[in-house]
Amino acid sequence: MQYFSGSNRPQAASSPQPVKRFASVTLSAGEYGALSGFAGDLTNESKFESQPQIAVPQERRKKVVIVGGGINGIQQASILLQDGSVRLDDIQIFDTLDDNGGVWQKNKYPGCACDVPAMIYTTSYNINKEYTHFYAKRAEIQEYYAKFAHEYHLHRST
Repeated sequence: MQYFSGSNRPQAASSPQPVKRFASVTLSAGEYGALSGFAGDLTNESKFESQPQIAVPQERRKKVVIVGGGINGIQQASILLQDGSVRLDDIQIFDTLDDNGGVWQKNKYPGCACDVPAMIYTTSYNINKEYTHFYAKRAEIQEYYAKFAHEYHLHRST
């Protein structure tokens, strides 16, 4: 696997396989999950059910404020919805921007891209398998975050 040309500029991966291989040897799914605060079997790549639980007993209902609509805010809200801790109308996400995505929504300068392997800009339960470059462009990362937020209808809470 060679990602650098003679000019030491990163080259695009020829397919998603090298990126996936890199991610698989850097951390196991369980290690990645443990670092991210997740528990359970994360080796199953099937997507978690993205439909939030509807019925939260009244005595368990909480109002949740999340500051920031970037990946951390999106991820925290989705986890709360998945485990049934809150309902969508109990979540309010505050962000200075008008859409989810954090810095990837804001920074639109020419050539903006990540400087670490693109697979780092994904979650263990909503893996983006569509990155086209080892170092993904800003638009791809932003698109992934926006799609992730819309899957959980978080745009209505931001």
